[in-house]
Amino acid sequence: MPELPEVETIVNDLKKTILGKKIVSFESGFKKAIKGGNPADFKKNIIGKKIIGVERIGKNIVINLNSGMTILVHLKMTGQLVVKHGTQNVEPDSKNLKPRTQNLSPTEKHLHHCFILNKGSLCFYDIR
Repeated sequence: MPELPEVETIVNDLKKTILGKKIVSFESGFKKAIKGGNPADFKKNIIGKKIIGVERIGKNIVINLNSGMTILVHLKMTGQLVVKHGTQNVEPDSKNLKPRTQNLSPTEKHLHHCFILNKGSLCFYDIR
């Protein structure tokens, strides 16, 4: 499990990379991790929203959207947030949630959620 300094480092890196970006799509291969409603409603509520803040509360990563909605991320024991920049082909295939690419890394099979941004993506991977 990441300790507080590691979570703080992740938050600082996210501030540099995703602030001001707009969420254009979202896919999830782990629907039960979306709390407080169904995944379709969650997706509908975040599409088109801009990321205006990233902060840490304890070991939680809080992503604030311009709609007033907040996305809470906990990395659990082995979770990772991965930012892909630019216009890389990161649009996930919603059937298996693997990016459409021929050279999948071993970690791609552990992709749980992916926020497609107007420039790049923010994806959550976890081997558990």
